[in-house]
Amino acid sequence: MKGFQIAAVRGMSLVEVMVAVLVLGIGVMGYAALQVRSVRMSEDTYSRSQAMAIAQDAVERVRSNLNALGDYYGASWGGAPTAPASSCIYTGSAPVACTPTQLAAEDVYQLKTIARSMLPTGSISVQSCAQLACVIVAWNETIAATSTGADTAECKQTDVDGTDRGNAGHCVIVQFIP
Repeated sequence: MKGFQIAAVRGMSLVEVMVAVLVLGIGVMGYAALQVRSVRMSEDTYSRSQAMAIAQDAVERVRSNLNALGDYYGASWGGAPTAPASSCIYTGSAPVACTPTQLAAEDVYQLKTIARSMLPTGSISVQSCAQLACVIVAWNETIAATSTGADTAECKQTDVDGTDRGNAGHCVIVQFIP
């Protein structure tokens, strides 16, 4: 056994260390990407639940003021909310009698304000959809409209139904019988 010499093991080579660091780095990057996607999905879920609450509020307001259904359909839903000329809000003094049109104008103002404050770039509209009424709530640069002709992401039923929502999928459409 004179010809065999046992070499002393002195540790890992630099190449082995670099490969281990590379594998660890790829794993950390994958985990970071997963975390970013998880945060985005959580934000979208939160926005979708807020949009559903706003849409339900709008449905209840329209149903409680059916005499002004045409005023809701014809309202200017785009742009910044502007307060109506006369307020229909009870402030503790003698209540003021409001017409259905005045109440609809107050509702439009409040719904636009709520949508803008609760959703990132939030917008809302109430439209006629065949024999039904539709409340559309959109956020994240999606327009709460179904056919403006603009070169922007609009909320269309095909975008909501499809599996590839893209930018136009940041909306909810609630149909109801007025």
